[in-house]
Amino acid sequence: MSQRVWSLEHGSASVMAVSIVTFAVMLSLVVLSLGEQVVMRSRAQSAADMAALAGAGTLVGYALGDPCEVADEAAARFGAQRVECAVSGIEVTYTARVTRGVLSASAKAQATLRSP
Repeated sequence: MSQRVWSLEHGSASVMAVSIVTFAVMLSLVVLSLGEQVVMRSRAQSAADMAALAGAGTLVGYALGDPCEVADEAAARFGAQRVECAVSGIEVTYTARVTRGVLSASAKAQATLRSP
C-alpha cells in the first residue's frame, strides 16, 4: 500500500517548485511596476514644477514668449506633455503628464515670480 501512495505523490515537489517560482516572479513584477510608477510620478512633478517656473518667468521678463509655450518646452525636457496650463495675473498653473508604455503619471504645480 505504501508503494501505491508513493507513486501517486511522485513529482508533486516539481509542481510546488514551479508554483513558488511563478509566484516569486509575479511578485517581483508587481514591485517593479510600483517602483516605476513612483519614479514616473516624481518625474511628472519635476516637469510640472519646472514648467510652471519657466512660464512664470515669462510674465516677469526673464524669458520671451507665451508662458504656456515656454512651459511646454521646459516640460518636454523631462519627457512630459501638457495636460493643462493656466495663467492668472503673475501666477502660472501647469499640469504635466509623463507616459511610458501603459503607465502614466501626472502632477500639478503653481509658480509666482516677482520682478527683481
